[in-house]
Order: sequence, then structure tokens, then C-alpha cells
Amino acid sequence: MSIARRPWLCGMALWGFSSRWTLAHADPSRKLQNRLELWANFAGRTQNLRAQVRLRRESALLERPLAVTGTLFFRTPDALLLRDDDPAGISTWIERGVLRLVPHRADVPAPELPDRHDPASEWLVEHLVALFAPPPPGELGFPRARVLVPPGSGYRLEFAPLRGSLARRVVRTMTVQLDPVAGAVTRIVLAEAQGDRLSIDLEDHRQNLDPADIAGPFEALRSRVGG
Repeated sequence: MSIARRPWLCGMALWGFSSRWTLAHADPSRKLQNRLELWANFAGRTQNLRAQVRLRRESALLERPLAVTGTLFFRTPDALLLRDDDPAGISTWIERGVLRLVPHRADVPAPELPDRHDPASEWLVEHLVALFAPPPPGELGFPRARVLVPPGSGYRLEFAPLRGSLARRVVRTMTVQLDPVAGAVTRIVLAEAQGDRLSIDLEDHRQNLDPADIAGPFEALRSRVGG
């Protein structure tokens, strides 16, 4: 089963910048500040990014974990694309806060999406984009989230919807692993409230490529959907 047939922003069904998260609002521990600064140093230099992706989904609804591969493209300030390697797959495209699923084959209908303002989908779209985008001046760019250092080894950050948020009914946490030297995001783990788990591993990061190399995949999708 490809990313196309079980989109990466999904739980039991598909989960699909208001206030900003600043360092002043974070846990004051030095460990958290170090990790946020490490992330910000890499993200702050990012005009575009390409990385290879390995995705693994664990669910009580699956006989065995689902594993697929693809390519991630990011273009500042807010365009993120996950393209499934499967020729019969789907591209998951986020731009200007709008999530679209575009089948690679013209004869395959796009999966139905939740309402654009679904709280869980909206939270995930905002925070996934913010992971790769340069932070606003003087801010760290994570809206509507608690940011903590989870227990265990490695350079990790844990993001969770704020208490009282409707997104918490679907999303429990988003845990991010950082490269300890460069600060690039190397792993994202989405833990759902119902117990499902989605892991996205990123490798072979290529930062600030020729803009045409990154624009091509987005423009190809735009021509397909006419948007």
C-alpha cells in the first residue's frame, strides 16, 4: 500500500500561524534551548530542501507495518511536498496552508480530505511546514504547541497540541529527531491519540539547490490540478 492509498496525514481516517511559539514561552532548560537553537540554525539557512523519505506506519488495523519510500521537497516559506515513489501513488502537497492529495495517475480519483479547518489536520499542516521553514525574526515558528525535550538519548524535541485544543483528540505528540551537528530534521514520529504511530525518516538532505530543481515538482502538480 502506498502513501497514496493511506496518506501520511491520517489516523483512523485522514487527519486531514496563529499565535507564535517563542523561546521565551518554552521550558527554560538549557537542553531545550540548545535543541531549538540547533534546529533554528539549519532552518534559518533553508531556502529550499530535498530529502529522501522512508515511511513506516503501525496500526491495529494493519496485519503488518506499512513501509514505503518517497521524496520530500520544501520551498520557503510554506510549500511542502511528499512524493510517493510508487508510480500508482499520490503526492501529498501543502502550500499556503492548504493540503491537497494528487494521484500520480490521471485515472485515479484523489482521496477525500477532511474539512480544511479540521483542528487536527490544521495543526499538523502548520507544524510540519514549520519544521522546515526559517523561523520568523526573533521567534521559533511553532504555533499552538507545547515544546519539550522527551526522555531518552539523541537530539530530540517533542511537540504536542496545547491543552484544551481539539487537535489533541487525534494528535498526541509529534517527536522530531535532529542531526546533532547540522540540525536537520532526520526523523518525525506522529503518535495518534488512538494508538497508531507514523514514523518518517529523512536522509540525504540537499539544502538550497537550484530553485528550478525544487520548483519543477510543484509546478507539475499545479498544472495537473489547475491551481
